[in-house]
Amino acid sequence: MCVQVVANKFKIPRYVLFASPAGALATMLHMPELIKQGRLPIDPSKKEELIYDIPGVPPTRLADLPSPMQDANAYEYPFYARNCVEMHEATGVLINTFYELEPSYIDTLRQTVYGNVNGKEGHLLSILPVGPMLPKAYFTAGPEISANVEERDLCLQWLDTQPESSVLYVSFGSVAVLSIPQIQELAMGLEMSGQRFLLVLRAPLNPENLPLFPEGFEERTKGRGFVHVGWAPQLLVLSHRAVGGYLTHCGWNSTLEGICRGLPMLTWPIQAEQAMNARFLVDDVKAAIEVCTVTDGFISRERISTAIKRLLADPEGVIVKNNMQKLRDLALAAVGEGGSVQRNLENFLQELRSWKSS
Repeated sequence: MCVQVVANKFKIPRYVLFASPAGALATMLHMPELIKQGRLPIDPSKKEELIYDIPGVPPTRLADLPSPMQDANAYEYPFYARNCVEMHEATGVLINTFYELEPSYIDTLRQTVYGNVNGKEGHLLSILPVGPMLPKAYFTAGPEISANVEERDLCLQWLDTQPESSVLYVSFGSVAVLSIPQIQELAMGLEMSGQRFLLVLRAPLNPENLPLFPEGFEERTKGRGFVHVGWAPQLLVLSHRAVGGYLTHCGWNSTLEGICRGLPMLTWPIQAEQAMNARFLVDDVKAAIEVCTVTDGFISRERISTAIKRLLADPEGVIVKNNMQKLRDLALAAVGEGGSVQRNLENFLQELRSWKSS
């Protein structure tokens, strides 16, 4: 049963908790219209076409839309499409973002009438940015969060030996897995760049027991590189004084974590709404440099090496770093006393009181 049916039965408001950014919410709310226009599901021959009419969202390639929208044969497509329609009927949305990060997206969402689907009268959604929804430690002002020396992970012990802001942290999150050939090419790109790196990987399925890395890679990069296969303490890594950049798959939680620690990013989107997140970081807030797009296929070592050097060794990287540190300061202010997050939570409570008294 749809949650909205239950809310209507008991005459209570329904608020949706949305874990992705405001730009993804605008796209999701526009999905019924894209289906009506025949733009979704996507014709593979038209993936490079741009969509111009998503309210508040810059022109976007069809290929960069959230992956659950794209293929009608995918198991999540009907579920996602139904949720997009039902979202229109909600009273409001609590978004895992903060106003100062996406002001134009949020302003447009607040001014757009939704609910006018299936002949139902439209209304304005209450849009409440209440993120970043992260542990409190991400919002400390200091550059590093300490841990007991005896409890420090091996990768943290290695970071302790590195110069300040010199290491590129490479992680693709807890879901995405690169192919073994792509892992090997990534390793060669890291080596070719000449920069320091901490590479954290989820082990891929490897029934043929192929080597994860090129022969001699770890020996050749010993001292300036460290490889960690498995889980790593990401908060402590992102907060370490030695880490100066972050190569990420652009999952929204990882993106917010990097922003809150002030780390300039390299973008390598893989799935979900990550392609839109990457475009936002590179084009909108200019706090990241692109490694690749979601449709680029196999990424060469040369391309990887060039992007790394642009971030860590070129003047362009300084500009990106300064932009990211401004976003960090905005995030800390947003979650602080009297900040926009507190005001939005107070507005949410006031809306609930208003419903209760009406």
